[in-house]
Amino acid sequence: MDFDAALAQTDLVLTGEGRLDDQTLLGKAPAAVAARARSAGLPVIAVVGSRSETLSDAALEGHGFTEVHELVEIAPTAAHDVRVSRQGLRDIGRRIAARLCPSPPSQ
Repeated sequence: MDFDAALAQTDLVLTGEGRLDDQTLLGKAPAAVAARARSAGLPVIAVVGSRSETLSDAALEGHGFTEVHELVEIAPTAAHDVRVSRQGLRDIGRRIAARLCPSPPSQ
């Protein structure tokens, strides 16, 4: 895949997982992505279904995650309804985009 070459051409990395937990930090794909991106000096945003309450922000930052957005926070019934999941993921994407690319002030 030449992941490192792809990293050299980006400003931000998005990754995701159903549940971000202690096992994630033991080498699952999102943690490997975050570690490689951190080594390249890139911010990493994780979009996940949910996050274990045992994972502190400091622990996640130490593994290269800059931000974590949980689907269950904005769409609690997402696990039971794919339409709710789809809309919740769109909403998270819009929030991230709005923060990273704010609209110019209106004249």
